[in-house]
Amino acid sequence: MIKINSLLTIATSLFLGVQCSLGQTTMQKTWVTLEDINNLPIIENGVLKSSNNEIQTLIDDYNIVGFNQALYSSKLPELLKVYEIQCYCDVLDLEKQIIETSRTLSNPQPAPEYDLLLDPDDYSSIFPQDYALDLIEAKAAWDNSTGDSSIVVGISDGNYHLAHEELENEYVSVNVPGVSPASYYNHGTAVATTAAGKTDNGVGKSSIGFNCKLALTSMGYNQVMQLSDAGVPVINMSWASGCSYNSYLQTLIDQISDNGTILIAAAGNGGTCGGPTELVYPAAFNHVISVTSIGPSDNHEKIEGDSTSTHQHNSAVDLCAPGYLVGVTIAPEYYTYWNGSSFAAPYVAGTVGLMLSVAPCLSVADVEEILELSADNIDSVNLSYAGGLGAGRLNARVAVEMALAYCAPAIDTATTIDAGVTINNNSIEVLEANSSTISNLPLINTQCDPIKSSEISNDESMATSSITEISELFSAAVYPNPTQSQVSIEWNQNATTTITVVNILGELIMTKEMPMGTSSTSVELPTTGIYLVTIEQNRQLMWSQRVIKI
Repeated sequence: MIKINSLLTIATSLFLGVQCSLGQTTMQKTWVTLEDINNLPIIENGVLKSSNNEIQTLIDDYNIVGFNQALYSSKLPELLKVYEIQCYCDVLDLEKQIIETSRTLSNPQPAPEYDLLLDPDDYSSIFPQDYALDLIEAKAAWDNSTGDSSIVVGISDGNYHLAHEELENEYVSVNVPGVSPASYYNHGTAVATTAAGKTDNGVGKSSIGFNCKLALTSMGYNQVMQLSDAGVPVINMSWASGCSYNSYLQTLIDQISDNGTILIAAAGNGGTCGGPTELVYPAAFNHVISVTSIGPSDNHEKIEGDSTSTHQHNSAVDLCAPGYLVGVTIAPEYYTYWNGSSFAAPYVAGTVGLMLSVAPCLSVADVEEILELSADNIDSVNLSYAGGLGAGRLNARVAVEMALAYCAPAIDTATTIDAGVTINNNSIEVLEANSSTISNLPLINTQCDPIKSSEISNDESMATSSITEISELFSAAVYPNPTQSQVSIEWNQNATTTITVVNILGELIMTKEMPMGTSSTSVELPTTGIYLVTIEQNRQLMWSQRVIKI
């Protein structure tokens, strides 16, 4: 998602879990750009040394003990020049010194400090009522798709109990080197099983991602980059890396998004970064879908009436999902209730898995747009937080239905419409009786033909309409699109015209016959959702367009 970041000056920048003071006894970190690799310090006899006098002076004066490539997973030349400096020093003084005097190092940025944010036959086997899955309409979403095992949901987290009954045979890859604290295993297991753990297996709990598979890795930006390069289409990040903007990391996030990877992150747990209105990264970066928590009544206050009990609400939040007292499993045969935006985010990631299962053609922008349009606005029950809860609460059912409409063809291929018109895979052949083909028109919406954000405008003039041209002789427009009530339809050929509107289920909403000499009409759409409007003339399909009512 596109978010507005407030860039703090380096001198006042803070990062998570770090307090700088003179006589520092804990290691501090900063990221810098090193243009010339020949100046890279090396370890000699256990001591960091540089052939560059300026860098050597910094090493001596600021007790620098480490100088490591920070974003080794990136393929962008400018990010491969980013290095992490580790020192026992006042890192703000070091950054100030680099800014004022260095000719070999530039652009110091706060380094990330990672911190975890803590009707199938197993639907109620442990939890009598799984309010979270009920609230996001999981069962109705599964009526459209229970997921596809070819769709992989990436989880970047602490660690995982791989022998867990809900994870066995559910993951296609694991990359978690080293030994982690027990809390890391518990957190990662809870997040992964919420997104796409084993479902309909008679034990434990259900997962929104149902049949989707998992790719598991440790937390960190390099690990997320590696998942993206491996082709993982959606990645969940239920952790914080800091409270300040980092332009190096934003560039990496942009690269991951350009790869076609959808990024989901936990927004923060209220106290994260000092308060619920504070921005938390990676959730606050552009092109990351930030998810905060709500409870069983769409309540953003965990304890209703207690404003100190909320998780994050701010300008970066894009969606809400269940995150208060949600049923999770944290270890084999151990099921409990936990709180955290860490567990709200994977409900969104698993839902994206379902969306991609029915519509693998969706782009990053399509997924973001669908999630926002399909969300249930909950500002009316959270008046104190209106504007800080994004588009509202995740609705998995509507999101999957919209995904189906975005990529489903307007007309099925290899289908005969009527005598004289046959649809092949790549074109519509319009035939006259006992004659040869007279025209080949492009088949509408054979792949994705979603309504893009760039086509959305409050201006109801023709200048902002969404236009589809079938041939040089025929064009039509429908506007406004999306709409909150009715739409206007205009076309340019003077002939008897039939306007047809069907809903997302293919049910006929209306048919309107327009006499010769008319070239416009208006249509009232009954409820929110996605519709298909078609125009026929002389029994020939001339035009079609998806329309969204919001």
